[in-house]
Amino acid sequence: MKTPRNSLFSPLKLLSLLALLGLWLTSQPASAVTKYWVPASGTWNDAGSWSPSGIAGSGDTVLMYRTGGGSLDLTDARSVDAINVGYIVSGTNILNISSSGTLTTTALSRIAYSAGTVGKVNVEGV
Repeated sequence: MKTPRNSLFSPLKLLSLLALLGLWLTSQPASAVTKYWVPASGTWNDAGSWSPSGIAGSGDTVLMYRTGGGSLDLTDARSVDAINVGYIVSGTNILNISSSGTLTTTALSRIAYSAGTVGKVNVEGV
C-alpha cells in the first residue's frame, strides 16, 4: 500500500521535522553552572583558573572561597547570576574591580557570608 502524498507521516515531513529538531537542539545556549575560582591570584579572563574550566559568565554562579585566601582581578565588564566572595573557609578572599571593570549580578550575592570568613571587594576609582 502506497503512502498518500498528503499523509501526516510522509517520509519527507518526518525528515524535515527531525532536521528542525536537530537544529533547535544545537542552538540552545549552554546551561549556567557554578564556577569556582581556583588559583591564589589571577584575572577573571583566564579560562584555566575556573573549575569547571571556562570563564564565568552570564547566568553562572561564582564562588570565591579559597582556603588560605586569594585574589581575583576584574578589568572588563562581566555579568553573572551571583557571586560569593569569602564564603565558607578561612582566609581573606578579595575581588579587585579596576576602574575599567564592572560586575553585574542578577541574584543575591554575598561577601563574607559565614561566621569566621573574610571577603573583600576593592573597587578602584570610587
